[in-house]
Amino acid sequence: MRTTVDYVKGKLNNGSTATASGSAEVVTGLGIPTGLNSGDFLELTAAQALALSDTTKGTLYEGVYQRVKLSATGASNVGLGQPLFWNDANDTTDPYPVTNTPGASGTAAYEYAGTVIDPTTTVGQYCWIQISGRATLEITGGGSAGNVVTYPTSGSPTYVAAGTTPLVAGVGVLLGAAAAGTGLAVAAITRPQTKY
Repeated sequence: MRTTVDYVKGKLNNGSTATASGSAEVVTGLGIPTGLNSGDFLELTAAQALALSDTTKGTLYEGVYQRVKLSATGASNVGLGQPLFWNDANDTTDPYPVTNTPGASGTAAYEYAGTVIDPTTTVGQYCWIQISGRATLEITGGGSAGNVVTYPTSGSPTYVAAGTTPLVAGVGVLLGAAAAGTGLAVAAITRPQTKY
């Protein structure tokens, strides 16, 4: 469900919460309804995204963001800009579980969810991810502006700048050069939202 900026308290990339609503009852730990639910998504302008950025962790850009649960099964060493994949098969605790562990070769093309915007997200908790628009991605191997960005179907949880030929695992396009090795670069995620 599309939500509004009014439901978002604080910054999108400044910490995960134990409940999808972002608020919990002190004694029981149960979620308190705030109007925010797992699966909700926001469409933000550049100005709105910047206002909701904790710039000590990274700058957010215009695009679509979704509220998800970082699965306790499979996810580890979560880093800014890593690709995330739907984890329904291994985590039935929430309708929107994600992991940074790619699926079996060939299956991840259907499982891509979005990218990490908060590197301090606690596994097993709820957070926002970016699913389309201009975003900071972790790129392996370097690349040039205009390169098609893909994600791995196995191995390291990073994106790859794969030349100019669109591929099944294509996510978007690099907007600037990415240095050799592994580092952060800004790209346009053009892949459609995969789960509502």
